Amino acid sequence: MSDQLARYRNPDSVKDRWEQLYDEGERQKIELEEMRRLAKADQDERDKEVCSFRPQLETQKYSPNKSSTEERWAEDAHQRGERWVKRRERKIQTMAEEDSKQKLGECTFKPCLAASAASRVQDEKLVSPASLRSVEKYIKKQKQLKAEKDEGKRKTELTVGSGNLWNKRLTVPKAPSFVSRPNVEILHVFIQGRRC
Repeated sequence: MSDQLARYRNPDSVKDRWEQLYDEGERQKIELEEMRRLAKADQDERDKEVCSFRPQLETQKYSPNKSSTEERWAEDAHQRGERWVKRRERKIQTMAEEDSKQKLGECTFKPCLAASAASRVQDEKLVSPASLRSVEKYIKKQKQLKAEKDEGKRKTELTVGSGNLWNKRLTVPKAPSFVSRPNVEILHVFIQGRRC
């Protein structure tokens, strides 16, 4: 035990220990970097096996060195633009046709417009005086109900506390008037009468 303490107390042995730790750290850094390099190389090899897609690029078609290809490219761009406009117009037209078909498909009512005079006479015979009276009663009842509803609405509008009488204006406070003095004798008599 005393030998160990002496070793730690000796400054040369402490220096040796620090150098030993430093050398160990450097060795570990080198090993870690070697492992990373090997892992990256392994990953690259696996990626090459998995990724088999190799695109074929046509660099000669649109070469900037040749003026004829530039002209062809400009002409192609113009033609592509024209084709796009035509496709767009056709698409708009077909969408409009589909929309009108859908709107017409919703219409289920198909009136008979070429009615003969005989069918009109027959329709007039179907309407009896009794049915006309019931229709008149119905209309009269509807008018009465509407009038009652309007009357009820008018009453609620004039009811205090409903908020319908509120005006959008600033309320101006008024000072109290102390001109009229309460009749003290009447109050005295009133208080005396309550005690009895």
